[in-house]
Amino acid sequence: MKKILVTTTETLQGWEILNYIEPIYSNLMVGANFFSDFGASFTDIFGGRATKYEKNIQMLNEKAVEILKSKARGLGANCILGLKVDVDEVSGKNMQMFMITAWGTAVIVKNTVNPLQTNDSKEFDKDKINEQANIIRLANASLKDSFVLTIKDLQVIVDTCSIEFKDVLLAKYKKLDSANLDTDSYKEAIKLYTDYFAALPSEVSIPLLYNDLLTETQEYYIKKVLDLIKNNDLLDYYFIDKLLNADFSKRKLALNILQADKPTYSVDDIVALEKIIISLKDAFPSKATIGLKKGFLSSTEKEVWNCTCFTSNSIDAKYCSNCFKDQTGLKQDELKPSDIDVLLNNKLAALKTML
Repeated sequence: MKKILVTTTETLQGWEILNYIEPIYSNLMVGANFFSDFGASFTDIFGGRATKYEKNIQMLNEKAVEILKSKARGLGANCILGLKVDVDEVSGKNMQMFMITAWGTAVIVKNTVNPLQTNDSKEFDKDKINEQANIIRLANASLKDSFVLTIKDLQVIVDTCSIEFKDVLLAKYKKLDSANLDTDSYKEAIKLYTDYFAALPSEVSIPLLYNDLLTETQEYYIKKVLDLIKNNDLLDYYFIDKLLNADFSKRKLALNILQADKPTYSVDDIVALEKIIISLKDAFPSKATIGLKKGFLSSTEKEVWNCTCFTSNSIDAKYCSNCFKDQTGLKQDELKPSDIDVLLNNKLAALKTML
């Protein structure tokens, strides 16, 4: 993964700016209760450093910057100049939230002093060392069949966004059951799992989640993975194409995911979208056969379509009178390829206009 330099200054000493690409932004929404805890615990602050709150705010800032780095990579940049972070209140309709906004300018730079220069002298504070020691403990424990992941341990993994836990956490997230936890613990666990997969680099989370969808058969598990993909803007056309070329149940998953978005789009997505639009039509062909059938009290033959369940239906009927599926095999309440085709063509037109 390409390293992105980040600085709050408008220049970078020892580096030449080859190209200014464009300003980039990232936004995070946080519930008001995240900050309200400060008012309830001023004694913690006046009595010394409020480590928990400092860590939470630092985590939000780091997440906002990570989103910026991802956008910079997508634009082909290797540096972000003039980094700024701001917090604004967003309220209305009896809701109050805070928006953390980070912005800077994506640029391409070149080291003019010593491109191979590195800094081998590094120091880490005690919190970082203890944090890493905790991660090593959890990594060793997770190799055992008896491994039990507590909310506290999960919080440690989420705070550090340790990639080595991705497979373990996905398996445990899928099996997380509200019947085995009280309501508050279940909600906290869901939030932590969601935060973890949202913080993973997309080049890690996308193959992990899509490959799981391609092999998973249980609907409950599939729905949970779908939620992660859609809620975190992890639409990926390469894996959508794989789903569209799999069995019918996987093709329906592709329709569902195609309602989602990517964090950013580029000119390469134009070709990818055009290919998906074609694949979408090929993935849902008519399964019905067209024939003629005499009326009940008439010798006149009328055109009908014969469903795969061996039921003949009027040629004007959208759904089979027996299995309630259309000619492609989809039920009335299921997402249709035609709906997604409209959405994709509109997105394609917008991309061609903008890019």
